[in-house]
Formats: sequence, structure tokens, C-alpha cells
Amino acid sequence: MIRSRVPKQGPIKGIQNRTTTSEGLFWRILKPILIQLIGLIELITEWIVRLLGAGPLLKEAMAAADLLEGIFSINTEIWSVTSFSELARDGIARERARRLQQDTEPAWVTQKLSSSQAPIVAVSDYVRAVPESIRAFVPAPYVTLGTDGFGRSDTRASLRDFFEVDAKWIAYSALVEVYGDKKSPEEMRDIASKLELNLNKPIASSI
Repeated sequence: MIRSRVPKQGPIKGIQNRTTTSEGLFWRILKPILIQLIGLIELITEWIVRLLGAGPLLKEAMAAADLLEGIFSINTEIWSVTSFSELARDGIARERARRLQQDTEPAWVTQKLSSSQAPIVAVSDYVRAVPESIRAFVPAPYVTLGTDGFGRSDTRASLRDFFEVDAKWIAYSALVEVYGDKKSPEEMRDIASKLELNLNKPIASSI
């Protein structure tokens, strides 16, 4: 499980490995576009859900992982995406190479996420179209959250709730994917209530 802290990063160049034993964290820079965070506190071989966080919303994804494990006992893998655009460009280039009968490996994001069919929730502080840009290359059930619409909230926390991209909304979206048809609508509403979420709020882009 990942705690809600990340070691400070310097300039990202190539592949690097670093550890911080005091925090019990191991993080690997897999490429300039993806950072995988894996907890050393407990060795987990099978993740139930995976979260992709970009920019300032990485912390929200990490906080969501705390909620998922602490309240619902859901093992969560976290990936930091430093550029959805670069991932999309990489996928498009490899797709083109295959079309032109050239030898090429699968898209980078496909390679990194193909070890599991655990659902993935991606969150960005840009519009949903940004994380949606890699959908064709994600080899698992994929849900995207973004900030479509006009923000009308007075604090950052209120704004993220308004757009449904804060830790509670990320956790709830992950639970919808994990539980699928195993939970009734009433049970999912109870879960939302436990997370203090209003499922009757209008979609942000309509306001």
C-alpha cells in the first residue's frame, strides 16, 4: 500500500531507481512518462484496482488508495503519469509502425499495464479528453476523470469535489469498477454516503 507521500524528484532522465527506507517506499522511474509507486510495507502480487494520477492530482490518487485500503481493504497500485500526451504519441507512433508493416513493440503504456486485468481509474486536472487519449492502448477496463466544465467553487477542495476528481470520488469510481454487479444500487449509495458523496449532484459541465 502506498502512503500519501512521494519523495521529491529532480529532472527525469531515462530510467532510475531510488529507495527511501524511512518511508518504506520504493519508486521506479520507468520512463520519462510513467512513474510506478510500489509499497514495500506489504508485498502484494495481485492488485485489485489501479490508479493513474497526473500532476497535482497524484496526491488525490494516493489519498484515494488510503481510503480504498483503510475502509474497503482494496489493494491499490498507483502510477504517476507525467504526460498523457507523450503516452498517446508513443501509442500512435507504434500503431502506425504496425500499419506500415514495421517491427515494433506494443505501446509503452500497454507494456506497463498488461500484467493485470485489474480495472484502471485515471484522473487529471485537465479535461477528460486528456486521459482518454490513451484509451486505445490501455489493456484493461479503463475509467477517466477530469475537469470538464466551469469551476464555481471558492476553495481547491470544493473545486475538486465539484469536478468529482478528489480522493473520495476517485475511490468511489474505483469501487464501482471493482464491485461491478456484485453490489446493488442501494449498497453503492450506502458506500457513497460513507464517503460523504452526493450522487444526485448535477454533472459539472451542465452548470
